[in-house]
Amino acid sequence: HQEAAKAFIAWVLTEGQKIWFDPNINRLPANPNAFNLPEGQARQDLKEIYQKISKVKGIEFNDTLALLYEKGMQFYFKTVLVDLNPLLKEAWKKLVELYMEGKITKSEFEEYAKKLGDPIEYVDPYTGKKVKWTMENAIEVTAKLKDPKTGAEAKTKYTTAWKNAATQKYKKILDELKELEKTRTKTQTPTETSPQETSTPTQTETTTRTGTTETATTTTTQEEGGNTTLLAVIAVVIIVALAALALRRR
Repeated sequence: HQEAAKAFIAWVLTEGQKIWFDPNINRLPANPNAFNLPEGQARQDLKEIYQKISKVKGIEFNDTLALLYEKGMQFYFKTVLVDLNPLLKEAWKKLVELYMEGKITKSEFEEYAKKLGDPIEYVDPYTGKKVKWTMENAIEVTAKLKDPKTGAEAKTKYTTAWKNAATQKYKKILDELKELEKTRTKTQTPTETSPQETSTPTQTETTTRTGTTETATTTTTQEEGGNTTLLAVIAVVIIVALAALALRRR
């Protein structure tokens, strides 16, 4: 039904575009001429958004270049990010927890986030040298992977090297974060003091008896502020007055 298919496509790209203007769907049309339809003229808000998006420049994509490293990227992505996802997720979770709990600064968070996201450095199984995963390296690896003679062997060697390097990297970062957590927790833990200890002043009382005369000296810490000090002064005055009264009676 070639003719029916052509008619349907023509409808989708013209009259059928008005379906996107429905408030319950609320999407941008593929054909800008759809804004000339009555339904399109009623959606000037979407037209304004469409005009803004139309000015956005897309990224330059080189299909020829992409194919040179495509296969290498596919295996790298699966090995480093998919197969090791549980370990990577654990490291990210710990990093976010420490930041949300205020145990690391924003700059420390960004530093570790960059470390987790950076391409790995690994030992090339063919040269024995340590290399970083870059576009150039991916092109070299892809060439070996595409070679019918070395493809299967190259896949095993490279994925093993990537897995070992990524595992070591994620574990190292996770261990550093756990150590930071211990250190910062100890630093931030306040000294525990019971409520009784903070509210009760420390008193040292010295009593000296001479005949029927009793003199008491009270030293009170100023932890409770002016009220405690005032009470102490009043107590001393009363004691002195009683002592004076006793001397007069003698």
